[in-house]
Amino acid sequence: MEDISRATAQRIVDTVKEVCGRDVNFIDESGRIIASTDQKRAGGFHEGGRLAAQNRETLEVFRDDQFPGARKGVNIPVRYQGRLAAVVGISGEPEEVRRFGRLAVRITDLILRERELYYLRGSRRQADLDLLVRSAVFSQERTKEYRAYAAEQFHIGRNTLYRTLVLRMEDRENFGISEQTEQKIIKTLEQTGTEFHTFFYPEEYILILSEDGWKRNGPAFEELAVNLKGKVKAGLGKTAPFWSQNLSYQQARLAAESAGTSGAVADFAKLDLELLLGDARRETREAFLKKTIGELPPEDLELLRVYFQEDMSLQNTSRRLFLHKNSLQYKLNRIGRLCGYNPRSFRQAAVLYMALKLIENEERG
Repeated sequence: MEDISRATAQRIVDTVKEVCGRDVNFIDESGRIIASTDQKRAGGFHEGGRLAAQNRETLEVFRDDQFPGARKGVNIPVRYQGRLAAVVGISGEPEEVRRFGRLAVRITDLILRERELYYLRGSRRQADLDLLVRSAVFSQERTKEYRAYAAEQFHIGRNTLYRTLVLRMEDRENFGISEQTEQKIIKTLEQTGTEFHTFFYPEEYILILSEDGWKRNGPAFEELAVNLKGKVKAGLGKTAPFWSQNLSYQQARLAAESAGTSGAVADFAKLDLELLLGDARRETREAFLKKTIGELPPEDLELLRVYFQEDMSLQNTSRRLFLHKNSLQYKLNRIGRLCGYNPRSFRQAAVLYMALKLIENEERG
């Protein structure tokens, strides 16, 4: 059976409970409750869990007195790398909580894999790097001695500017990052030699790159974002000193959410309306589009795109669309009648421009 510390077991049951809202037990092969969200049960005996581990099958308990130390619920054997890791017991009516079984298995696997990466693959150095990145992006207080040690140990330049890159997982149907996605990210980290990174459970990779490092390795991360389109949102914050990365981190998260799953790294410094539009509720966005350009056919939307790209110049728009200036004016006036917003009025054109930008944002997502 997998050797799992009580701290790791407690983290697993707390995480499962956070999602399903039920008390959760982490039980070893002998039936001992290693960790529980009900602290009174930790260290106790659970016959239902022991039987589930012995038979390697999910055991459902329908009465609190059915087995010694067991309450109503489901007890799911969890395997890790082909071996029994533990039994996860979820309290409640079996017909209500059995649907959380797959979730419990997935979360346990994710946390154990994260633990393995943290301790085995990265050893002490990766643990130190994890602490370093979290200290920088979460503005955790560190002594001058620690900062001096970190600067020397990890070659942090006092006058060097850095940027935070965030990779937010969207592939969450299995309650976490898929193994295939994880491997692609790890491969890119290794290829670029990016040391300052950590995984913030359950859905976010956080990377800190120097300004020169981003210029050098940016294309590799752009390619990664394209390859993981629909599975990962990528956002990049603005430059700041290493120990002031909290703002860059917040900007990176906002850029990732605002730009949608566009298949590219969204650079906060290059976004404007996307930040506002991406933060609006879906119901609000849909109502705004319906009110403004919801009745316009695709050819009118394309005309407006070109018109705004040419800064509302009739002459330049006519030339690009191979239209006579009078024909273009007629079409713009017709659009105004259809939607109620005149494209030739600056104020009303601004509303139409925002609607088009919102559509572009929706298409990227």
